[in-house]
Amino acid sequence: MESKIISNPRIAVEMMQDRFKDIDHEELWGIFVGLRNEQIACKMLSSGGWTSTTIDLRQIFSVALENKAVGIILFHNHLSDSPKPSISDLNVTDRIRAVARILDIKLVDHIIVAGEQYFSFADEVIQTIKQDKK
Repeated sequence: MESKIISNPRIAVEMMQDRFKDIDHEELWGIFVGLRNEQIACKMLSSGGWTSTTIDLRQIFSVALENKAVGIILFHNHLSDSPKPSISDLNVTDRIRAVARILDIKLVDHIIVAGEQYFSFADEVIQTIKQDKK
C-alpha cells in the first residue's frame, strides 16, 4: 500500500486533527516524510501541560534520521481557540529550521492546531512572499 502524499497543509491537518480532539494538554507530533512528501513515519514526540510541551530538537532529529526521512512536518496544539504562534513557537521553529538545514532535512511545515483552526508556518511564508511581490 502506498503512503499518502502530503502536498499541502490542509492534507496534513486532516491526517492529524483527530489526534488533538478532546485532549486537555499540549502535544507535539511529527510526520516524517520521504522524497515525494509521502509519510514514512508518524510519532508523538512529547506530551506536556496546559500551556506548553517540550520540544527537544535531539529527539525530533533522532526520529528523522532513524527513519531516513528527508522532511519533517511538526504539529502541536493550542488549548486556546487561537492557533496564532507565540514568540516561543516562532523561536523554536527558527531553531528547528536551522538544525534541519545542517542535517539536510527539510522542515516542510510546523502546524499549530486549535480546535478546527490551524496555523501553517509554510502557508505564512508563501503569503509573505506574495505580499512582498505586490
